[in-house]
Amino acid sequence: MRQQWEVEQKYLLDQAADLREKLDCEGARFLFVEQHLDTYLAHPARNFRQTDEAFRIRRVNNDACATYKGPRLPGPVKTRQEIELRIEANEIEQWLQMLCALGFRTLPPIKKVRNVFSLACEGHNFAVAIDEVDQLGTFAEIELIVTNFDKLGQAREAIESLGHRLNLHHSQPKSYLSQLLTKLGIETDESQGQ
Repeated sequence: MRQQWEVEQKYLLDQAADLREKLDCEGARFLFVEQHLDTYLAHPARNFRQTDEAFRIRRVNNDACATYKGPRLPGPVKTRQEIELRIEANEIEQWLQMLCALGFRTLPPIKKVRNVFSLACEGHNFAVAIDEVDQLGTFAEIELIVTNFDKLGQAREAIESLGHRLNLHHSQPKSYLSQLLTKLGIETDESQGQ
């Protein structure tokens, strides 16, 4: 089984239009718009907040996937193992019922509209997203998927470099879930903040 790591940096945006203009100047291609509904799950026997893991069921338009995210590796750019399985969107409720029957607990959903761009730059093919997140605001996310552990440092540096090039300065290390739980006043030791 081939491992892969998600290397990403999130930024708070003041003006999405400014970033769109910068992306256009850099030759980015607009790919598509996605509607995301993320349901994160708290594990029944271990605290994902302490282990720095995450498990979610995501609906993307008419598709769906279950994703496990491993603990973050050290460094300023979020880097972690990611395992993702496609599931049938019409089975999401059954998946959630099964997981809850096994002791998992659902957390408040994260709803967002994601505009996805592709940008070939500095020898990398970046995914750049502009996210409008319900209750939280507008964010940019720069991501690379890496399949060679030895290339993680290079990917982190490339993301930081592109962030500066796109004039993104307000990095946000906290996940959307952690931000939402804090905003709702329900961030607890049992909740997962990844």
